[in-house]
Amino acid sequence: MRPLLAAAIATLAAALAPALAMTCLLLVFGGKEVFPILPLVFFVALAVSFLHALCFGVLVAGWLVRVGRFRLLPMLLSGLVIGIVPAAIWQQPYKHAGTQSNAWSNGVLTLDDGIPTLAGWIDYLQFIGYAGVLGAIGATAFYLVYKGVSPGNSLKLEPLRDSAGPAS
Repeated sequence: MRPLLAAAIATLAAALAPALAMTCLLLVFGGKEVFPILPLVFFVALAVSFLHALCFGVLVAGWLVRVGRFRLLPMLLSGLVIGIVPAAIWQQPYKHAGTQSNAWSNGVLTLDDGIPTLAGWIDYLQFIGYAGVLGAIGATAFYLVYKGVSPGNSLKLEPLRDSAGPAS
C-alpha cells in the first residue's frame, strides 16, 4: 500500500511543480499587471499538468519501475516527451490549412491564408519547447518525491563498496 501512496504523492508533486513554475514565470515577466489573473493561471496550469501526470506520467513511471530503469535521466526525457507530444498535436500548425484565415501576434503575421509563416513556425516551436520543459520539471518532481517517499528507496548517498569505514 505504501508504494501506491508514494505514487499518489509524487503525482501531486508532478502536477504542482509545473503549475508553480508557470505562475512564477508569469509573475516575473508580467509585472504588476498580471496579479489579477495569477490564481486563474495557476489553477488552469495545475489542471493541465495534473491530467498529463495522471494520464501519461504515472504510466511511464510505472513502466520504468517495472523494467528497472527508474532513474532521473529516463524520467526527465519521458517528461520532456510527455510535455511535447500533446502540445505539438494540440497546436499543430496546419490545422487552419485550406482556410483563408490570417493571424497576427505582436504585430507580426504568423498565419497567412491558413499557412504558417516563419514567425508562426517559431511561435509553434517555442510553445512546444516550453511545454517540454514544463513536462521535464514535472517528471523531475515526480522522481524526487517518489524516491524520497517510497519504501526502500532513498536519495542518500551510499559509500563505495571497497571503501573502508571511517579511520579510527
